[in-house]
Amino acid sequence: MRAHSAQERVIPGETVVSPRMLFWAFRYALDRQSYVVDDVAKEVARCDELLTGDDRRRMLVEIDEARAADRIGMKCDDASWSHLERVLIATTAAEAGSVGTKGEARSETQTPTVKIGGKP
Repeated sequence: MRAHSAQERVIPGETVVSPRMLFWAFRYALDRQSYVVDDVAKEVARCDELLTGDDRRRMLVEIDEARAADRIGMKCDDASWSHLERVLIATTAAEAGSVGTKGEARSETQTPTVKIGGKP
């Protein structure tokens, strides 16, 4: 068994996942209209905790930009990206401490406002 680089993280019981590869796959799939969109969005959502906060925020910006430029694909593609957005927002908010202990959002004066979607 080979040693893992510092850029790779392992999900127990799964294959080695490179956060960079997740980001590149996301970028490739973002402008596509095929089955790859749903596959990539689901895999990024499954492994979202491996991404840095900056990567998650960048993905959210790029999804918004694609939607604004009408490059989001078909309705089914948009649904896949919307699901990924909810997962990325929830993980980012949890890491930033914008969710209280009982799941309620803290006030804007305590932390920046982040819309929180449910993580399935």
